[in-house]
Amino acid sequence: EHWGLDEPLLKHWEPEVPAPMSELTETVVCALGLTVGLVGIVVGTIFIIQGLRSGGASRHQGPL
Repeated sequence: EHWGLDEPLLKHWEPEVPAPMSELTETVVCALGLTVGLVGIVVGTIFIIQGLRSGGASRHQGPL
């Protein structure tokens, strides 16, 4: 109801439901996320081991 209308306007709104992702897409996204996570863990572990093996000599080189 609005004062500018001669009679009440009734409108039934239907929500737009987005199309669900296919099962293949979900599997691919999950596999990519898992792969990126595992590669990150491996690379991070390698960098930590290399840093520990260097003995910390690079830490005492100077302010920059």
